[in-house]
Amino acid sequence: MFPKRLALITAVCASGALLAACGGEGAQEETTTSSATATETTQTTETTEAAPDHVERLTAAVPELRGVPEFAQKVADSEAVREAADDVAIDTWADDSETDHLLADGEHDIVVAPVQKAARAFHEGADIRLAGATFWQPLVVAGLGETPEDPNDASQWTGELAGEKIATALPEDSVPTLALRHILDRNELQDTEIMHVADTAAAQAAVDEGEAAAMLTYAATDTDLNHLFKLQDEWARTTGSLPRLPSLGVIVTADFAEEHRDVVRTVVRAASDEAGEDRELLPGREVSSELGRFYENIGQTAEDVIGARTIDPEFFLKRRA
Repeated sequence: MFPKRLALITAVCASGALLAACGGEGAQEETTTSSATATETTQTTETTEAAPDHVERLTAAVPELRGVPEFAQKVADSEAVREAADDVAIDTWADDSETDHLLADGEHDIVVAPVQKAARAFHEGADIRLAGATFWQPLVVAGLGETPEDPNDASQWTGELAGEKIATALPEDSVPTLALRHILDRNELQDTEIMHVADTAAAQAAVDEGEAAAMLTYAATDTDLNHLFKLQDEWARTTGSLPRLPSLGVIVTADFAEEHRDVVRTVVRAASDEAGEDRELLPGREVSSELGRFYENIGQTAEDVIGARTIDPEFFLKRRA
């Protein structure tokens, strides 16, 4: 199944160097006192000087999640990206099965996809690199029990959840669900079940009707339930990581990353600028250690989801040597 076309933007290629372009250095021959040799050296340097990185057409695929296609359009319309590419074609995907196909076929230069799915595709042989990552908005586990006085004391909420069910509208293989399963297991709550329901209203109803003891949802959700713990904070306490969870990854084909490293960097930087502080998007090289630990922790309880217990460092796009 092929994703539907969202937009095709035609831009005029601006003259001048790209922002922060870092082309290869030309070989410079050793000069001598001979004027002929000096002239030859100058010509060699001039002919090997790197030109600004640029592509005639850039193709991308993004999920049909609320606000994502519009966000991608703004990035494509940014001055920096318009200088880096004459045309930007953005496709959208809606079905999870399309994600696996998009990551594996290499037909798009850039694919925005969940980090756990990208890791699995990489382990299954897709020649891709993670160039950037976004993070989930704050999530909580909320229930009928009292909000703990000490958020760092897990014993104040484990009793409420032991042997119970936690309802959530988030997918079974989503990062928050995987993180919650890891947290529960590390706190010896292996018998606590995560129950998946259709939507947030159904999760709330499951708690109200006694079918579940709590629900996993966004911290901003309007509910009368008490927050038992903040998911990102408990993830940090349990794993020693930062209090955040990766969400969507900016995935590029290895060939495109190798041939157009500066274009990739320009797109990631433009996306980061557009996201701002509220919707943080960071380059892959800045979060490689953090995501490496994330995959290692998740791999302990969900190796089947990410395809391995750890992630090869080659998965992360590095600085040009």
